[in-house]
Amino acid sequence: MMKNASEAFRTISRGAYSDLDSQLTDKGEIFIDVPAAGGAKLAPEMSKGTRFQLYLALRVAGYREFVERHGPVPFTADDILETFDDFRAEEAFRLFADTAFGQVVYLSHHRHLCDIAREVCPSVTVHALPGIEPPAAPGVSPQSCREPVAALKSPKRPVDVGYSLPTERSGCVVQGLLGDAFLISLIAGAVAAGVPLLLAGLGEQVSEKAGVLNIGIEGMMLFGAYAGFAAAFGSGSLWLGFLAGAGAGLALALLMALLCVRLGLNQIVIGIALTLGADGLTALLHHVQFSRTYPRLPRVETLDIPGLVEIPILGPSLFARHPMVYVAVLLVPVLAWLYRRTHVGLNLQAAGDKPDALDAAGVSVGATRGWSVLFTGVMAGLGGAYMATIGAGIFVPFMTGGAGFIAIVLAMLARGRPLWVLIGAFLFGASLSLTTALQVGGVGMPTDVVQMLPFLMVMIVLVLFARRASLPAALGLPYVRGQR
Repeated sequence: MMKNASEAFRTISRGAYSDLDSQLTDKGEIFIDVPAAGGAKLAPEMSKGTRFQLYLALRVAGYREFVERHGPVPFTADDILETFDDFRAEEAFRLFADTAFGQVVYLSHHRHLCDIAREVCPSVTVHALPGIEPPAAPGVSPQSCREPVAALKSPKRPVDVGYSLPTERSGCVVQGLLGDAFLISLIAGAVAAGVPLLLAGLGEQVSEKAGVLNIGIEGMMLFGAYAGFAAAFGSGSLWLGFLAGAGAGLALALLMALLCVRLGLNQIVIGIALTLGADGLTALLHHVQFSRTYPRLPRVETLDIPGLVEIPILGPSLFARHPMVYVAVLLVPVLAWLYRRTHVGLNLQAAGDKPDALDAAGVSVGATRGWSVLFTGVMAGLGGAYMATIGAGIFVPFMTGGAGFIAIVLAMLARGRPLWVLIGAFLFGASLSLTTALQVGGVGMPTDVVQMLPFLMVMIVLVLFARRASLPAALGLPYVRGQR
C-alpha cells in the first residue's frame, strides 16, 4: 500500500513530493514525506492543503489494494478538493479516472471543480441534486447558479464519477441501503470478519466445556496472525500460512496447558500474561521484519459452489469464498455431533461440570483439559491466520483488536451449542463490516463509531442474556487428580 500511496501522492502534488515513508514511534506510526528538493518532512509539519493531498492519496491507495483483493466496489471521495489549487485538482480528477475500477462518487457544491472535471474528462456527466441552492459567487445572483452541476463517465472503463450539490439525500440513502451493492458488501464483510470469530469461538467453547477459561485466546490469535502472514508471505502458500498460524497458537496453548492445567496456576492471570506477551512479541517481530515495507499478500483464489454462486446477492457473498470458510462452517455440525454422540463429548462435559466424577471413572481430567486447551490454541491460531492472510492480506501489530475476547463471550453465551457460535460470529462480523457497507450505501458515519459497535453489542447481549448463560460448574477452577 505504501508504494501505491507514494505514487498517488506524487501525482496529486505534481511532483512536489517524490516519496512517502513511515516511522513507528512510541505514540504510533508517523508518515514522513520526502520533498523532491530533498530532505524530509513529518506529516504534522505539512500545510493543511498538503495534508489533505496526503489523505486523499492514502484513500486511493487503500481503495486500489481492496479492489485487487475483493473486486470492484464504489469509492466515495471527500469534498476536500476545495483546498487544492486548480492544477492539483486536475491531477486528483485524473487519479480518480485511473483508479475507478467500479464507481467513484464525488459530491461538491463548488462549480469550478465541475468545470475542471469537464476539462480533464470530456465525457463527464453532471448530476444536479435539487433541494438546496448552490452558493452564489460574490456579485452573482443565486438564480444564475441553478444550472445543472456535474457527472463524469470514463470512456475507458465502466466509471461513473458524480459531482453534485449538497441536498436532502434521505431518498438516495434509503435506496442505497436497500440496494444490492450495500447488501453484498454487508454480507461479504460479515463473512470476512466473522470467520476468525467463529474459529476462535468454537475453540474456546471446547476449552470452556472442559473447565478451562482461556483468556489467552486473544494472544493466540495475534501470534497466529503474525506467524500465518509471515509464512504465507515467505512461502507463497496460504495453506502453509494456516499451518504456521495453527502452530503458533498451539505453542502458546502448550504454555497455558502447562501452567494452568498441569501446575494449577490461576487461569485468568496466565491468560492475560500470554496476551500481553504476544502483543509485545508480535509488535517487535513485525518492526524488525516488515516495518519498512508493509508487504501485502496477493488476492486469494476462491472456490465457487456451482449453482449456489448464481443466487442473487447471497451467491457472490456466501458461495464464492476461500475453502477455509467452508471448513470453518463444517466444523459446526462436526462439533455438535462430537458433543452429543461421542464419549469425547461426554468426557469434556464431565471435566467441566463434575471433574471428580470423571476422575473416579478412570479418565484423566488433566489429559482431557490439556488436549482441549491445545485444540483451542490451534483454532485461535487458524482464526488469526485467516484474519491476516485472507481477511486483510497484511499483518499490523495489535490487529486482532479484541476479537479473542469477543470469541470468549460468544462461547459463554452459546451454552454449548456450536450453531449459536456461528450465528453470533456472523452477527458481530456484520457490525465490524458496517463501515464499508454504509459507505457503499451512501451513508457517512465516523469510523470510530462503527468500530465501537461490536463491543457495544457485547455489552447489550451480556445485559440481555448473561443471566441465562449456562457455564460449567468447575470453569476456571484447577483440579488435582484424586481430589474428591
